[in-house]
Amino acid sequence: MTAVVLPFTVPQIFALVHEARTSKEHKRLLEKALAERNAAQDKLRKTNETLEQRVHARTTELAEANHALQAEIERRERIEEKLAELASIVEFSDDAIIGKSLNGIVRNWNSGAERIYGYTAADMVGKPISILAPADRADEMPEILARIANGESVHHYETVRVTKDRQSLDVSLTVSPIRNSQTEVIAASAIGRDITGRKQAEAALLKSEAQYRLLFDSSPVPMWVFDRETLAFLGVNEAAIRHYGFSQQEFMAMTILEIRPEEDIAAILEHVSHLEPGLQPIEIWRHKKKDGSILEVEITSYNLQFGEKETLS
Repeated sequence: MTAVVLPFTVPQIFALVHEARTSKEHKRLLEKALAERNAAQDKLRKTNETLEQRVHARTTELAEANHALQAEIERRERIEEKLAELASIVEFSDDAIIGKSLNGIVRNWNSGAERIYGYTAADMVGKPISILAPADRADEMPEILARIANGESVHHYETVRVTKDRQSLDVSLTVSPIRNSQTEVIAASAIGRDITGRKQAEAALLKSEAQYRLLFDSSPVPMWVFDRETLAFLGVNEAAIRHYGFSQQEFMAMTILEIRPEEDIAAILEHVSHLEPGLQPIEIWRHKKKDGSILEVEITSYNLQFGEKETLS
C-alpha cells in the first residue's frame, strides 16, 4: 500500500518543498527590497535635509547680501546727494571757484568765476590760468602752484587780476591742493574773492583818517581822545601839548584824571559814566597844567569809536 501511495505523494512533497523554498526566497527578496527601500528613503531624507539646510543657508546669504547691497545703494545715494549739494554750492557761489592742474591749466570754472572775471567756462576750460594775471605778476601763479605741488596751502593772498574786458580787480585768493586716494597732490583748487570794493573803502577811510588827523593835529584848540573805560589818553594834538606843558609821551602815559584837580575827580567820574551818545553840550571844567596851575576851560566832547574802543574826544 505504501509503495502504491509514494509515487503519488513524492511529487507533492517536492512541490511543497519547492514552494516552501520559493516562499522563503521570496520573503528574503521582499525583506531585502524593503531594506533597500528603507535605506533609499533614509538617504533621500538625509539628502532632503542637507538640501534644505543648503537652501536655508543660501537664502540667508542672499538676504544678507541683499541687505548689504541695499545699504550700499543707500550710502551711494547719500554720497551722490552730498556731491550734488556740494556741486551746487560750488557752482552758485558768489566767489570764483576754479579747479586747475599743477601746470596751471583750468579744469573747472564756476558761475562766480564767470561773474567776477567775465570769461565763461567755455572760454577758460583747457586754457592757462595765467590769462588772468597782469604782466607785472606773471611769475606769481607758477610760484603759488609750486607751493601747492609741495602740499602747502595759500590763504587769503591779496593780489590783482585782470578781467576779460581788461579791468583790474583786487582779489583775495585761497588755494588748496587736491589729492587722490593715495593722498598724492594731483591738482589745485582756488577760491577768489573780489575785494575791490573793500580796498576802495579802505583807501577812502585812510584818506579820511589822514584828513581828520591833519585837522586834529593842526587845530589851534587843545584836543585829545581818551578811553571811556580806562580814561587813558589815546591821542593828543600839538595845541594840547603846548597849552598844558606835558610832552606827547607824558600824555600817553596819563589818564584824564591827572589833568583834573583832586577835588573834581568824583565829579568827572560821575560825568563820564552818564554821557549820552553824540556831541555833548559845552561845559565849564577846571584843568591842571604840568606846573600845577589851574585853568577854567570850556569843554565839549563827542563819543566816537576809536578802533575797538568807545572813546571821548
